[in-house]
Amino acid sequence: MHGQTSTRTREGRLTRLLVSGPPFLFLLVFFLVPALIMVAASFRYPPDDLAGTLARAAEVEAMLRSDALSDFLHVMYADEPLRWSPALEGNERLRFIINVLTRIRFVNASGALDLKTKEGAGGAPSGFYPWFDAPERRSAGVPIAFGHWSTLGLVNRPELLALDTGCVWGGSLTAVRVDGGRREVFQVECEQAQAPG
Repeated sequence: MHGQTSTRTREGRLTRLLVSGPPFLFLLVFFLVPALIMVAASFRYPPDDLAGTLARAAEVEAMLRSDALSDFLHVMYADEPLRWSPALEGNERLRFIINVLTRIRFVNASGALDLKTKEGAGGAPSGFYPWFDAPERRSAGVPIAFGHWSTLGLVNRPELLALDTGCVWGGSLTAVRVDGGRREVFQVECEQAQAPG
């Protein structure tokens, strides 16, 4: 029991250090560059416009700064719920927001997430699309940069910039300098640090 309490106390101190400091709009939405929003994984739900995304990220930020954080961290990671509903509350609502902003890769036309498939865009399950190619995506046309999908690789479209090129798996480390409408890509090959799986 003492070891568990000691571990939770250390976790709490470290987490407080990470979320205290200057204003912090949750680690999911990293920063805004003029005309480019940058997220860890997706900018699709709930709702999928900039104002809605920032409002949902602020909900998670509030939890990260709250006294309930330590308990929430133990239930934060799970694959449910798979579909957004304005009726979602509490941990389920926060978990869905976190999954969308950090883990989503594929979505179907009715809005269900597939959080199991790890392949690139060509490996989409039947009836699913990469989140950025989903039909009727309200944020279509909004320039978005994201990572956390190494099997997708570098995607550099005018409205889309996928940066995870699998450095940890022996791919490249990719950076992009954004200067107005111009992007300059820099890549460095990496030694494999971890085996896939």
